[in-house]
Amino acid sequence: MNKLSMSLLGMLLTSGLAAQGLPHQAFLDVNYVDGDEVGTGQAFRLQLPIKEGVYVVGARTETETDQNLELIQKEIGGGFYWNTDTGNRMYLGYSKVDFSIGASAEQELTKYSLGWRSRTSREMEWVVELNQTDFPEVNMDKEGYVAGLHYYFSDTFAVTAEARKWREQDVLFFGFRFTSGR
Repeated sequence: MNKLSMSLLGMLLTSGLAAQGLPHQAFLDVNYVDGDEVGTGQAFRLQLPIKEGVYVVGARTETETDQNLELIQKEIGGGFYWNTDTGNRMYLGYSKVDFSIGASAEQELTKYSLGWRSRTSREMEWVVELNQTDFPEVNMDKEGYVAGLHYYFSDTFAVTAEARKWREQDVLFFGFRFTSGR
C-alpha cells in the first residue's frame, strides 16, 4: 500500500505539467473482467453528476469461476469531487455493495473511496483510487485499489484498462467508456 500511496502523491505533484481539460463526470463504462479466482465476465458502471461537485454511481459486475460459481456484485453510491488544478480532480466516494457467490446469501458491505483522476493530455486520463471496505471476515485485507488508464479517441469515446484489488483478488477490467462530452 505504501508504494501505491507514494505513486499517487508523485502523480499529484507532477500531473499539472501537460494537463488539458478535466475528466468527465458523466460516463458509462462497459468492461470485460478477468481475474484468477473470480473468473471472467462483464461489468457495467454508470456515473452521473447531480450538481457541481456531487455525483451518483451505480455498477454491476458478474463473473463465473472455473468451478461454475457465479459472483455478482451490485454497487450504488455517490460522492464529492473537486478540482485540484488544471486537468486534475480528487473525489471521495461512499457506496453500498451487495455481493454474492453462487447460491450463498448476499452480503451487504460499505465501501469508502479516495481517488484522483487526471487528464494529462486531450487523449489520456489516469485514475488512482484507494478504498476501504467493511468485510466481516477477520483475516481479510479490508483495503483495495484501482489503477487505470482511459484513452480517448474523441470527446465521447475511450478505451479503458484498469487493475483492481478487492476482497484480496487482483482483477483486470478492459472495455469502453462513453461520456457526455464537454
